[in-house]
Amino acid sequence: MPSVELEPIVIAESWAESWKPHLAGLLSQVVSCDRCVVYEVDSELNAIGHVPHDGNHRWVSKYHRHFMDIDPMRPANFAAKRESLIVTGWNFAADRLQRSSYYENFMRPLGQLHKAEMFFRGPSGRLIGGVRLSRSSHAGPFAGSEISLLQSMQPVAESFALQAVNSGLRERSGHFNSLTEREWEVVCWAAKGLSNKEICGKMGTSLPTVKSQIAHAFRKLRIRRRAELISLFHSSGDQ
Repeated sequence: MPSVELEPIVIAESWAESWKPHLAGLLSQVVSCDRCVVYEVDSELNAIGHVPHDGNHRWVSKYHRHFMDIDPMRPANFAAKRESLIVTGWNFAADRLQRSSYYENFMRPLGQLHKAEMFFRGPSGRLIGGVRLSRSSHAGPFAGSEISLLQSMQPVAESFALQAVNSGLRERSGHFNSLTEREWEVVCWAAKGLSNKEICGKMGTSLPTVKSQIAHAFRKLRIRRRAELISLFHSSGDQ
């Protein structure tokens, strides 16, 4: 019997996985910026799952560990408000940001000065995600025409986020109901085949934290190996 060369199996990237890099890339081309980052907002109003348009994740861990809670433009500060776009020098005083420890110790070392934050809400009004655009003093503040463009893009970008939510990015059922938000995020990455170190880069957390979250999740799910985790996803219809 002649040998048959098998074609490699290619698993198509789902919308829930691809919306953030697609949106980050799109907005970075529409409005000039040094970095465009798309993220989700968890139930505790933390920005998680940062995806930068340039693929540079080196700053993510530092942001999560030391600066997320003191970011003057973080999602939690606007959860009860209706603004969907916050821009320094427009509706957020530039000196308020520049006087902050966040700017001095995080943005300034990265060469960033100007910042825009776009928020996405679900039908209930709860924050589900956002976009952060930043640029240097050399690039200058966001111009009125650019702000208008971001305002017009916000409903379109929000629809990207809502479609991801509806496709199951943040929904879990069955076996996975007992997991916390972070445990759920960890097992999703693990089920996609990422190593613990790669998960650290995606989530901006330390290796011991990821290992601990996986261990806790596995105990709750009553499994010991990743192969069993993948089987659970298939049986629950959550992949």
